[in-house]
Amino acid sequence: MSTFDSANIEYPALWHGRVVVLADCADAAEEGLRLALLAFGVAQPPVRANVSRNGTYITFAVRATILDAAMMVALPEALAQVEGVRMLL
Repeated sequence: MSTFDSANIEYPALWHGRVVVLADCADAAEEGLRLALLAFGVAQPPVRANVSRNGTYITFAVRATILDAAMMVALPEALAQVEGVRMLL
């Protein structure tokens, strides 16, 4: 079994994430994700990716350069708070 410790990561580090949002509020969630990223100095906007089989969810691809361990914790927390977000991968 492996253990994860963000203190062992060399910063800055490139982070690739996926954010799953409800399709009904995808436009508002996309803007919320963009603003959350900007608050951390990330200018690259989220990119729409896959739509679920039933059309209930849309996935956004997110890329960010993580500057330190505090950002590694705070950025995903901020993205998770955006209305319509159901899961971060």
